[in-house]
Amino acid sequence: MNNGKLAICVPSRGRPLAFARFLDSFLETSDGAADVLLRNGEADPTKDEYAVFEDVPGLIRVVGTDEGFNSVSGNAGYNCAQQDLYERFPDYSAYLSIEDDCVLHTRGFDTQLLSMLDDFPGRVGCLHLYDRAQTIHVMCVSAEWCSALGWFFDPQVGEQGFNQMLNLAQRAPAQFAKAVSVQFTHFPHLRSYGYTGNERAGALEQPAVVRSFYDQEAMLNDWMHNRAHADKAKLVAKAGLS
Repeated sequence: MNNGKLAICVPSRGRPLAFARFLDSFLETSDGAADVLLRNGEADPTKDEYAVFEDVPGLIRVVGTDEGFNSVSGNAGYNCAQQDLYERFPDYSAYLSIEDDCVLHTRGFDTQLLSMLDDFPGRVGCLHLYDRAQTIHVMCVSAEWCSALGWFFDPQVGEQGFNQMLNLAQRAPAQFAKAVSVQFTHFPHLRSYGYTGNERAGALEQPAVVRSFYDQEAMLNDWMHNRAHADKAKLVAKAGLS
Protein backbone atom coordinates (compact mmCIF):
# COMPACT_ATOMS: atom_id res chain seq x y z
CA MET A 1 0.00 0.00 0.00
CA ASN A 2 1.27 3.49 -0.87
CA ASN A 3 1.92 5.82 2.04
CA GLY A 4 0.28 8.86 0.44
CA LYS A 5 3.52 10.87 0.28
CA LEU A 6 5.92 12.14 -2.35
CA ALA A 7 9.50 10.84 -2.31
CA ILE A 8 12.00 13.46 -3.47
CA CYS A 9 15.01 11.47 -4.62
CA VAL A 10 18.23 13.50 -4.32
CA PRO A 11 21.55 11.74 -4.85
CA SER A 12 24.36 14.06 -3.77
CA ARG A 13 28.12 13.74 -3.98
CA GLY A 14 30.84 16.16 -2.95
CA ARG A 15 28.65 19.18 -2.32
CA PRO A 16 26.90 19.19 1.06
CA LEU A 17 26.55 22.99 0.91
CA ALA A 18 24.52 22.79 -2.29
CA PHE A 19 22.35 20.11 -0.73
CA ALA A 20 21.86 22.27 2.39
CA ARG A 21 20.56 25.06 0.15
CA PHE A 22 18.14 22.62 -1.52
CA LEU A 23 17.02 21.29 1.87
CA ASP A 24 16.31 24.79 3.16
CA SER A 25 14.07 25.43 0.15
CA PHE A 26 12.27 22.12 0.76
CA LEU A 27 11.58 22.96 4.40
CA GLU A 28 10.26 26.40 3.39
CA THR A 29 7.90 25.13 0.67
CA SER A 30 6.72 21.64 1.64
CA ASP A 31 3.24 21.04 3.05
CA GLY A 32 4.57 18.00 4.91
CA ALA A 33 3.37 15.62 2.20
CA ALA A 34 6.90 14.74 1.04
CA ASP A 35 10.13 13.21 2.29
CA VAL A 36 13.60 13.91 0.94
CA LEU A 37 15.51 10.69 0.24
CA LEU A 38 19.18 11.69 0.32
CA ARG A 39 21.64 9.22 -1.16
CA ASN A 40 25.41 9.44 -0.75
CA GLY A 41 28.13 7.25 -2.23
CA GLU A 42 30.45 5.11 -0.13
CA ALA A 43 33.60 6.49 -1.76
CA ASP A 44 32.61 10.14 -1.50
CA PRO A 45 35.31 11.82 0.63
CA THR A 46 32.69 14.29 1.88
CA LYS A 47 30.03 11.71 2.80
CA ASP A 48 30.52 12.15 6.56
CA GLU A 49 29.71 15.83 6.22
CA TYR A 50 26.16 14.87 5.20
CA ALA A 51 25.52 13.17 8.56
CA VAL A 52 24.48 16.54 10.00
CA PHE A 53 21.24 16.32 7.96
CA GLU A 54 20.07 13.03 9.47
CA ASP A 55 18.02 14.67 12.24
CA VAL A 56 16.10 16.96 9.86
CA PRO A 57 12.36 16.12 9.85
CA GLY A 58 11.22 14.64 6.57
CA LEU A 59 14.69 13.48 5.52
CA ILE A 60 15.96 9.92 5.13
CA ARG A 61 19.67 9.41 4.37
CA VAL A 62 21.14 6.36 2.62
CA VAL A 63 24.80 5.61 1.91
CA GLY A 64 25.18 3.12 -0.93
CA THR A 65 27.47 2.10 -3.74
CA ASP A 66 28.96 4.74 -6.00
CA GLU A 67 27.23 3.40 -9.10
CA GLY A 68 25.43 6.26 -10.76
CA PHE A 69 27.68 9.03 -9.50
CA ASN A 70 30.31 10.96 -11.46
CA SER A 71 33.17 8.69 -12.41
CA VAL A 72 35.93 8.41 -14.95
CA SER A 73 33.77 5.91 -16.84
CA GLY A 74 31.58 8.82 -17.96
CA ASN A 75 28.54 8.03 -15.78
CA ALA A 76 27.63 11.67 -15.48
CA GLY A 77 24.10 11.36 -14.10
CA TYR A 78 22.47 10.00 -10.98
CA ASN A 79 19.95 7.60 -12.51
CA CYS A 80 21.31 4.41 -10.97
CA ALA A 81 21.32 6.04 -7.54
CA GLN A 82 17.72 7.19 -7.99
CA GLN A 83 16.62 3.70 -9.01
CA ASP A 84 18.32 2.38 -5.88
CA LEU A 85 16.24 4.76 -3.75
CA TYR A 86 13.06 3.55 -5.44
CA GLU A 87 13.96 -0.07 -4.76
CA ARG A 88 14.76 0.67 -1.11
CA PHE A 89 11.58 2.71 -0.57
CA PRO A 90 8.85 1.26 -2.84
CA ASP A 91 5.88 2.41 -0.75
CA TYR A 92 5.63 6.08 -1.72
CA SER A 93 2.73 7.38 -3.77
CA ALA A 94 4.98 9.33 -6.14
CA TYR A 95 8.65 9.93 -6.91
CA LEU A 96 10.31 13.21 -7.89
CA SER A 97 13.77 13.15 -9.48
CA ILE A 98 15.69 16.36 -8.83
CA GLU A 99 19.34 17.36 -8.45
CA ASP A 100 20.92 18.82 -5.35
CA ASP A 101 21.86 22.06 -7.14
CA CYS A 102 18.24 23.16 -7.38
CA VAL A 103 16.05 25.35 -5.16
CA LEU A 104 12.28 24.91 -4.84
CA HIS A 105 10.03 27.99 -4.91
CA THR A 106 6.36 26.90 -4.98
CA ARG A 107 4.75 26.58 -1.57
CA GLY A 108 2.74 23.41 -1.24
CA PHE A 109 4.43 21.89 -4.29
CA ASP A 110 4.17 18.42 -2.77
CA THR A 111 0.39 18.41 -2.30
CA GLN A 112 0.00 20.04 -5.72
CA LEU A 113 1.98 17.30 -7.46
CA LEU A 114 0.20 14.50 -5.61
CA SER A 115 -3.19 16.02 -6.45
CA MET A 116 -2.34 16.32 -10.14
CA LEU A 117 -1.20 12.71 -10.29
CA ASP A 118 -4.54 11.63 -8.81
CA ASP A 119 -6.27 12.99 -11.93
CA PHE A 120 -4.54 10.59 -14.35
CA PRO A 121 -6.44 7.50 -15.56
CA GLY A 122 -5.55 4.65 -13.23
CA ARG A 123 -3.23 7.19 -11.57
CA VAL A 124 -0.59 6.30 -14.19
CA GLY A 125 1.03 9.65 -14.82
CA CYS A 126 4.21 11.66 -15.33
CA LEU A 127 4.64 15.35 -14.58
CA HIS A 128 7.53 17.28 -16.08
CA LEU A 129 8.66 20.52 -14.47
CA TYR A 130 10.87 23.20 -16.04
CA ASP A 131 13.22 25.40 -14.08
CA ARG A 132 12.67 29.15 -14.24
CA ALA A 133 15.23 29.54 -17.00
CA GLN A 134 13.38 26.93 -19.10
CA THR A 135 16.59 24.98 -19.60
CA ILE A 136 16.17 21.68 -17.73
CA HIS A 137 13.42 19.31 -16.74
CA VAL A 138 12.81 17.37 -13.59
CA MET A 139 10.32 14.51 -13.56
CA CYS A 140 7.67 13.40 -11.09
CA VAL A 141 5.90 10.07 -11.60
CA SER A 142 3.22 8.16 -9.73
CA ALA A 143 3.81 4.83 -8.05
CA GLU A 144 1.44 3.35 -10.63
CA TRP A 145 3.66 4.66 -13.45
CA CYS A 146 6.62 2.88 -11.86
CA SER A 147 4.58 -0.27 -11.31
CA ALA A 148 3.44 -0.36 -14.93
CA LEU A 149 7.02 -0.12 -16.21
CA GLY A 150 8.74 -2.04 -13.41
CA TRP A 151 11.16 0.77 -12.56
CA PHE A 152 11.61 4.44 -11.69
CA PHE A 153 14.78 4.68 -13.79
CA ASP A 154 15.32 1.66 -16.02
CA PRO A 155 18.42 -0.18 -14.68
CA GLN A 156 19.06 -1.59 -18.17
CA VAL A 157 19.59 1.95 -19.46
CA GLY A 158 21.60 3.21 -16.50
CA GLU A 159 22.78 6.77 -16.91
CA GLN A 160 20.53 7.35 -19.91
CA GLY A 161 17.45 6.66 -17.81
CA PHE A 162 16.42 10.30 -17.45
CA ASN A 163 16.48 10.83 -21.20
CA GLN A 164 14.45 7.67 -21.62
CA MET A 165 11.84 8.89 -19.14
CA LEU A 166 11.65 12.26 -20.89
CA ASN A 167 11.37 10.51 -24.25
CA LEU A 168 8.58 8.30 -22.97
CA ALA A 169 6.69 11.17 -21.35
CA GLN A 170 6.89 13.26 -24.52
CA ARG A 171 5.71 10.38 -26.72
CA ALA A 172 3.03 9.04 -24.40
CA PRO A 173 -0.59 10.04 -25.06
CA ALA A 174 -1.70 13.28 -23.41
CA GLN A 175 -3.56 11.37 -20.70
CA PHE A 176 -0.24 10.11 -19.27
CA ALA A 177 1.99 13.20 -19.18
CA LYS A 178 1.74 16.94 -18.73
CA ALA A 179 3.75 19.96 -17.66
CA VAL A 180 3.03 21.75 -14.38
CA SER A 181 3.64 25.19 -12.93
CA VAL A 182 5.65 24.17 -9.88
CA GLN A 183 8.77 26.36 -10.00
CA PHE A 184 12.39 25.73 -9.13
CA THR A 185 15.75 27.23 -10.02
CA HIS A 186 18.74 25.22 -11.18
CA PHE A 187 22.20 26.41 -10.12
CA PRO A 188 24.39 24.16 -12.29
CA HIS A 189 28.00 23.30 -11.60
CA LEU A 190 28.88 22.06 -15.08
CA ARG A 191 31.28 24.24 -17.06
CA SER A 192 29.03 23.92 -20.11
CA TYR A 193 26.25 25.56 -18.05
CA GLY A 194 28.49 28.35 -16.80
CA TYR A 195 30.32 26.50 -14.03
CA THR A 196 31.98 29.04 -11.78
CA GLY A 197 32.92 27.20 -8.58
CA ASN A 198 34.81 24.15 -7.46
CA GLU A 199 32.27 22.66 -5.06
CA ARG A 200 31.94 19.50 -7.11
CA ALA A 201 35.45 18.52 -8.15
CA GLY A 202 35.56 15.41 -10.25
CA ALA A 203 34.88 13.87 -13.60
CA LEU A 204 32.46 16.47 -14.89
CA GLU A 205 35.26 19.02 -14.91
CA GLN A 206 37.13 16.83 -17.39
CA PRO A 207 36.04 17.62 -20.97
CA ALA A 208 37.00 14.17 -22.24
CA VAL A 209 34.66 12.50 -19.78
CA VAL A 210 31.81 14.84 -20.61
CA ARG A 211 32.28 14.14 -24.32
CA SER A 212 32.31 10.41 -23.62
CA PHE A 213 29.00 10.69 -21.79
CA TYR A 214 27.26 12.60 -24.56
CA ASP A 215 28.69 10.31 -27.23
CA GLN A 216 27.20 7.37 -25.36
CA GLU A 217 23.88 9.17 -25.16
CA ALA A 218 23.83 9.71 -28.91
CA MET A 219 24.46 6.02 -29.57
CA LEU A 220 21.50 5.02 -27.41
CA ASN A 221 18.96 7.42 -28.87
CA ASP A 222 17.56 4.99 -31.45
CA TRP A 223 17.39 2.18 -28.90
CA MET A 224 15.57 4.37 -26.38
CA HIS A 225 13.13 5.53 -29.03
CA ASN A 226 12.06 1.95 -29.74
CA ARG A 227 11.99 1.03 -26.06
CA ALA A 228 9.75 3.99 -25.26
CA HIS A 229 7.04 2.73 -27.61
CA ALA A 230 7.08 -0.68 -25.95
CA ASP A 231 6.85 0.94 -22.52
CA LYS A 232 3.92 3.08 -23.63
CA ALA A 233 1.93 -0.10 -24.23
CA LYS A 234 2.49 -1.04 -20.57
CA LEU A 235 1.17 2.33 -19.45
CA VAL A 236 -1.95 1.94 -21.59
CA ALA A 237 -2.65 -1.52 -20.17
CA LYS A 238 -2.05 -0.44 -16.58
CA ALA A 239 -4.46 2.48 -16.90
CA GLY A 240 -7.14 0.23 -18.40
CA LEU A 241 -7.29 2.16 -21.66
CA SER A 242 -7.59 0.72 -25.13
